[in-house]
Amino acid sequence: MTAWRETRACKATETALPQLRRDIQAAVAAHGESQGMVDRIGLLVSELTHNAVEAAERESGVSVVAVRDAGGLRMSVECEGNRDLEGLQLAVDQSGVLPHPDSERGRGLWLILAFTDDLQLTRTELGHLVVTVKIKEDEAP
Repeated sequence: MTAWRETRACKATETALPQLRRDIQAAVAAHGESQGMVDRIGLLVSELTHNAVEAAERESGVSVVAVRDAGGLRMSVECEGNRDLEGLQLAVDQSGVLPHPDSERGRGLWLILAFTDDLQLTRTELGHLVVTVKIKEDEAP
């Protein structure tokens, strides 16, 4: 598959985030990715930006970068001021155990880890949090 890179950004609002997800999915589909990968990236964008509306500072931004290269399909999500993403890394590092799928909190973590490899959390010079994941490829039939 040909290498490509797509970037989309929006304000962290209840109305903007669904459009961000749809825009990134359309861009990924336009590059010829399978429907499974398009669906997966949409789910991951939703899960990684979901708490941005509640946890981010007022009028902060969210950006998504999706990249296909020789290493596979990777995605980075940067949320200005979203402290909740720190909890994602802490949950993985401290317990190494996924929350029960029926639990009130943590189901997003379960979904994120189920569909990705190599979860990394970094902080930019501006203090923004960036989650980078490698999206699991479709399994051969």
